[in-house]
Amino acid sequence: MIKDPHRLEPHQSYSIKEIHDRIARSWFGEEKSLAWFQENGVLPIPRDVEECYPGPSMEARIPIYLEHYITRGRQLGEVVKKMGRSWDLSDYQALPAWMPCESFHTVGKSDYDLIAVHYKLAFIYGHYGNENPLIDEICEQNPYTYSVLMNTETGRKKGLRDGGEVWLESRVARTKARVKLTECIHPEVVGIAGHFGHWSKGMPQSRGKGVAFNSLMPYDLDHMDMISTAIDHCVAVKVSRA
Repeated sequence: MIKDPHRLEPHQSYSIKEIHDRIARSWFGEEKSLAWFQENGVLPIPRDVEECYPGPSMEARIPIYLEHYITRGRQLGEVVKKMGRSWDLSDYQALPAWMPCESFHTVGKSDYDLIAVHYKLAFIYGHYGNENPLIDEICEQNPYTYSVLMNTETGRKKGLRDGGEVWLESRVARTKARVKLTECIHPEVVGIAGHFGHWSKGMPQSRGKGVAFNSLMPYDLDHMDMISTAIDHCVAVKVSRA
């Protein structure tokens, strides 16, 4: 990442600004220091069509039949059996298959009558994206970004208004949000874009904006993918007027 002559010395301490300055000059040349970026903000980099839209020009093969999943499932089954443990091995299939998450089975059986889902936005990269003032400006101008999305008719039945504040609650957390009533989402679903809901004082630009989806998720085996150990991207919630 950092090239000579800007490499860090192992026995020397550096501030964050000093490290960022070395990265900037290493990547973009001596004249593009941290001070230059603080003054100018953005360095436009021209890209051709293939760089902007790499998909159509890529010569690649995507596997559909994943035979090694079957082998790994058998091997794991032998291990957990020897350990006297129980483990859900149903995900170890060679072909992709829809498997309902735990929230799918529980929604509607209590006052948690909606499923909140997490999705990504094209202009947000990673959890630090909207700390960039330019990206945050896009988020602020887009009413679908920092708000949670709810079907118009569902919101009407709950007495909610477009742009109003609501309480969004799962069985492990409760948070306040702004709701966007829309026809672009299923009547039983709440859409939560990511990655938002920052609380750190070190992120003043994005602090307190949007909802942190992960905070609503129970961290247990029922809400976890048994292969990757990633948590589910859906959770049963209830929504009420704040």
